[in-house]
Amino acid sequence: MFKCVGVEFAVPSNVISMIHEKYAHSILPSPDDSVAHLKYLYWNLPFATTRLNAVICLLDQNLDFMNHREKKYLYFEDEDEYGPKQIFQPVDWEGHKAPGLTVHFLNAIYYSAVPAEARHHGRSWRQWFEEVAGVYRYPQLRNPSHLIISEEFEYIIEHRSEKLVGLLEHFWSCYEPQITHGIAITKTLAESLVPSGGATMLLEETFLPLPRLLVELERLCVPKLKFFPFLTLPEELTEANQAKWQFLERFGVRSGNSNDLYFYVELLNAISLQHPAAESSVNLEGLFELYGLIERHCLSTSERQYVQ
Repeated sequence: MFKCVGVEFAVPSNVISMIHEKYAHSILPSPDDSVAHLKYLYWNLPFATTRLNAVICLLDQNLDFMNHREKKYLYFEDEDEYGPKQIFQPVDWEGHKAPGLTVHFLNAIYYSAVPAEARHHGRSWRQWFEEVAGVYRYPQLRNPSHLIISEEFEYIIEHRSEKLVGLLEHFWSCYEPQITHGIAITKTLAESLVPSGGATMLLEETFLPLPRLLVELERLCVPKLKFFPFLTLPEELTEANQAKWQFLERFGVRSGNSNDLYFYVELLNAISLQHPAAESSVNLEGLFELYGLIERHCLSTSERQYVQ
C-alpha cells in the first residue's frame, strides 16, 4: 500500500548525502545524533571508502566537535604504556616532572555504540574509527599541516625523553613511512637528547648496548668505565631481540657492525676522560691493544682525520 502511494525505500547513498549536507551547513548534531550518524556510516559506507568526508565531526572528551579541517589529531584513550593517555599525562615521580600535554581524545560515548564482536567489511567498530574516521592509537610524529615534527613529539623530546626510543620501536611500522619522507623529522629525532648511561646524549652520538660490544668493552677496559655512551633502552639487548632495535641506525645510533672504528675511538676517549695522565690505573696492555684496533680499522683519509 505504501509503495502504491509513493513511499520509497531510503537508499543508503541518499541518506549519506543528507548526513553530509547537514554537517556542511554547520548544523552540529546532538551527541546522540552524532553516534547515530557514525553508526549509519559504519554500516553503509562503501568498502572502498578510506576516509570520512571532511565535514563529518566527532566529539572529543570535552564534547567539542572536531573534523579533519581542525588540523588537530584525535586519539583513543587507551592505557597502553606508549599510548597518548600515558605519554601526555602530567608526571611527578623520582625527581622527574612533566607538565602534561593537552590533546583530544575520542569521546567515550562512541565506544560501546556497536558491539565489539561486530564486523562490517571485515572491520570492527574500533578498526573503522582508526582506518576511516581518522582516530589514532599512538602519538602522531608528523605535524598535520607540514613535513616537520608534531607538537606531540616536541613535547615527548623535551619532557618524556625516557620514552622516546621505546615509543619509536613500539610503533615503528607506523612511523617508518613518515621517516622515509621526512628529512627534517629524521634530523630532529637524531639531535634529540636521550638518556645514556645515567647522563643525556644526542641520539645520533650513542651506541646500541649490543652484547658483543659490552663484552668487548669489558675485555679492553680495566677498571670498569663509569660512563660510555650506550643508549638507555627499555629492555636488555640479547641475541634474540637486538634486531628490532637496529632501526635506530636511521638516526645515527651506532651498532659497531660496519663502523667499529667509532666504537674504539669513543672507548679511548672515555678512558682518557676518566683516567687523566697523572693516574696509573689504566690497563696498559688493553690500552695498546685498543690503539692497534684503531689502526686496523682506520683505512680512509676521512677516517684518519676523524681519529686525529
